Amino acid sequence: MEPVGQKLIATASDSLKDQTFYLSRLSVPQIENVLFPLGSLNKNVVKAIATENGLGALAMARESMGVCFIGKRRMPDFLSDYLFDPFSKKIFDIDSGKFLGKREFPIYGVAVGQRTKFQTKERNHRKRPIAVVDKSPNGDVLTCSGTNHPALFTNNFTLMDLSLPVEGLFEISEDDVLSVFVRLYHRSPVIPAAIRKIDGHIFCWMDKPIQNLTRGHPVAIYIRKEQFGLHWEQSDDPSLEMLLIGGGCIHSAGISLWEMQNFKLQPFRKHPFWAEMLHRKDYQVGIPPSNLNLSYALAYRDHVDHLKRHRP
Repeated sequence: MEPVGQKLIATASDSLKDQTFYLSRLSVPQIENVLFPLGSLNKNVVKAIATENGLGALAMARESMGVCFIGKRRMPDFLSDYLFDPFSKKIFDIDSGKFLGKREFPIYGVAVGQRTKFQTKERNHRKRPIAVVDKSPNGDVLTCSGTNHPALFTNNFTLMDLSLPVEGLFEISEDDVLSVFVRLYHRSPVIPAAIRKIDGHIFCWMDKPIQNLTRGHPVAIYIRKEQFGLHWEQSDDPSLEMLLIGGGCIHSAGISLWEMQNFKLQPFRKHPFWAEMLHRKDYQVGIPPSNLNLSYALAYRDHVDHLKRHRP
């Protein structure tokens, strides 16, 4: 696509084969001489063309899924064969603040949402797994009861390493809110969002909470072609209505549902930016919680009510 005198990347016709999430970190020089001739075709059409041109054997070949060189093994098992050098971590509970004990974690890291070997017993004697919420600089691990705990969900974060393939098309500033769509996983639906600079940080607020976000998580950024007066006549396919305009990584996962409900930051979050964001009335950067799930919407309402009661 070249509606503004430069190459732009649109989403593919076949959503299952769309690669824009992985292409979101490319720069303008990297894409200006690249062609994507299959973008408007789905897989079945491509296979039919290959068969018509004598490449039927290739068209019918079994597709490779996953990381083929590790074979039929779980990725943690594969990494453990080469990197496993366990070290002990102290485990704390986010709700009670209690020390739960120690456990060994592999050297390749402690992931948000990862289950530990601990379990909690509820009144009905059912056991719930303990999941990782965060880790401190000294290696202590903060956990929660269950893998759907509100401490694992957030709809905001700050961005770093932002790459913008579309030069000069938009600007992120302290004064204006940029309405966009974001994608956080390959093949996941895009989410309405807003981006704005706040105190020098590139802050993103999504219209929906997402689970287990952490530093370094990739983010692809899109707009619809009507935004900024863009138009093209490439295809009537509605999938080509979405345009990739950039990508980056999460610098810091934002205020969680648990933090909103309790109106305090979790104990391992020390950056003053988030303490200020928790107490300011405009941290939602202009997006109403129209599509949030009920529990998140109720927490948002309680949070705003708290601000109204405690701030002039």
